[in-house]
Amino acid sequence: MDRDIPYIVHQGITAAFKAVLTRATQESLYSLAERCGTQGLFGYNNIVNNQIEARGNSIAEGDTLALSIRACVLQFRIDHKLMCCAGLAAELILGRYDMPQPLYPSCLLSMYEIGLIEHARGIVGSFEGARKREEFNWRILPRCQILVEAVGHQIAYESAAYYGVDLKLLDLYEARVMLRDPGWFVKNAPLDTETQLKMEMEAMDAAVPRLEEFLDATGAGPYCTAPIASNKSWTDLKHMRVTPGWIFMRITRN
Repeated sequence: MDRDIPYIVHQGITAAFKAVLTRATQESLYSLAERCGTQGLFGYNNIVNNQIEARGNSIAEGDTLALSIRACVLQFRIDHKLMCCAGLAAELILGRYDMPQPLYPSCLLSMYEIGLIEHARGIVGSFEGARKREEFNWRILPRCQILVEAVGHQIAYESAAYYGVDLKLLDLYEARVMLRDPGWFVKNAPLDTETQLKMEMEAMDAAVPRLEEFLDATGAGPYCTAPIASNKSWTDLKHMRVTPGWIFMRITRN
């Protein structure tokens, strides 16, 4: 932990990390189960089991949306009217504190994070009259999770770049994040949707030939026991007499 960063900022980084990881885990495991067809539903392949565990971890640690909105309670004054709001997104919008300065401010994901925060601050600055709290609830709270995820994506990208993750993976990550909110990049980058799709295609073409290399570099191989993970283990499974007892032992061992 960097001792020079205030503790409350570390809390913000943690909330942003959780928001990004939770969504990525659920979406990727759901897609993986579908792509594997019926085998994606069988317990011995661990896909659905991992999805349930990830969902359980998310709930146990606090719902992502709630963390984005209600991480802590703040009070602030606008034109001498006391309002209450909460959470990492609200703190960033109101300028209570800032996340660490981006290492690569010209990066598209840094621009995205800064753009969302500045846009939300502009909305808050336009509030007038006695209905400021209602306007905050209607116009800001629905943006909180998206904003916190944008912060998390930017931090993840910069951390990966800082520690030497291959540029091909960084390009692919950047392209995938852009396609989550293509309208923003059309308006503000500006990158039209066709250009965004082309960027993803080029990133995929560059990364896929080295997929096995990237997977081996994670060091996860020894912990991956699902039969569907390799041709050898899948062939071994097909030639075995699979009984309910074997399946039970396989699941409990994992």
